[in-house]
Amino acid sequence: MASTIIFIALLIFSVVSCGDCRKPAGAISKEQEYHLELEKRLQTLDKPAVKTIIYEETGDVIDCVRINEQPAFDHPALKNHKIQLHPTLSTPDVSVASSRNNSSAKALKLRGTGKACPDGTVPIKRTTKEDLIRFDRLSKEYFGGSKAQGVPDKKVNVRLENKGKIYGSSASLSLYNLNIADDQESSVDVTVESGPPGQVDELSFGWKGFTNNNGCYNTLCPGFVQVDQEIHINYAFDDVSVYGDENQQYSTPLSLEQAQDSGNWWLTGGDDRIRIGYWPKELLPNFADGANAVTWGGTATPGPSGNYPPMGNGHLPDGFYKDTCYFHRITYFNFYHRITEPVQADTIPYMGAPSSCYNLNFVTPNEKLAIEGFSFMFGGPGGRCN
Repeated sequence: MASTIIFIALLIFSVVSCGDCRKPAGAISKEQEYHLELEKRLQTLDKPAVKTIIYEETGDVIDCVRINEQPAFDHPALKNHKIQLHPTLSTPDVSVASSRNNSSAKALKLRGTGKACPDGTVPIKRTTKEDLIRFDRLSKEYFGGSKAQGVPDKKVNVRLENKGKIYGSSASLSLYNLNIADDQESSVDVTVESGPPGQVDELSFGWKGFTNNNGCYNTLCPGFVQVDQEIHINYAFDDVSVYGDENQQYSTPLSLEQAQDSGNWWLTGGDDRIRIGYWPKELLPNFADGANAVTWGGTATPGPSGNYPPMGNGHLPDGFYKDTCYFHRITYFNFYHRITEPVQADTIPYMGAPSSCYNLNFVTPNEKLAIEGFSFMFGGPGGRCN
């Protein structure tokens, strides 16, 4: 089935606490009890809407919620949080952005949907029961489910560490739709990591493809503060690359950076770095002063059958940008919050699957296609990858 690709913004803690996980006794079945619990969670997550926007292409229902009433502030640690609107971030390299104007590759424009929320409100995807069920399944798999049973995710990435404090990263990610089965997922993501061994936390952003059009992370993970009135973290991309067509290659620049003034971690998108929102510092003790490492790459999650989905665009890298998924314009924010391009010799490529499933190749920039800076191609068809 064809997938939908959306922004993802994912926070993974190394330890998940449940509080009082005991279930009350009763005559109803466990399944009935679970669905009653889902209804209660929906009542908490879905907030009163000032305006509702329906995306007919995807079926998404977006509620324009007052910015101070969004789900992030259900988190007890954010009870007294002051919303930040104007962070101090590093200055983007405008020369790189302007050089794309005459290229055949297309930097996707995020603005112009005509579906912005009114002033004082932010777009929040309305949560459905199916969203919660999917989120619960993924959480179970990540924290002791399928991974513990020997069916782990497969990752292909490039890692940078031992460079002192890292205050974020930016990259342009090519965009593709994937044909994947139900209960499979495939993502292209950038992840920053921090914390002592055995207690590493992660912040990830990028895009994810799956057959059920549900934002299973994002606002279901408590704490992400949405700020932009139009571009949100369940935003579905309309334009995607076409395999083999040099004139139909799309990418989107995304960035995550710790603000120098507040310590919050900001997600921005587009060449003009639209400020989508942020993770408050109150939720990120391991990220109080930067991160230890950053990775760029792809992640594939199998279904119950153990078959792995395609990654990237579903094709192994062959050296041609029109035929494969890629990262380019990869940078990180160094100890001085300066935008820095990695050196290949300082990075560690990781291929966590047989090369017939997924692979990764470093490549040289391509001026015609405006493939610039530190770049690599990756992906593959998946299948039986153990």
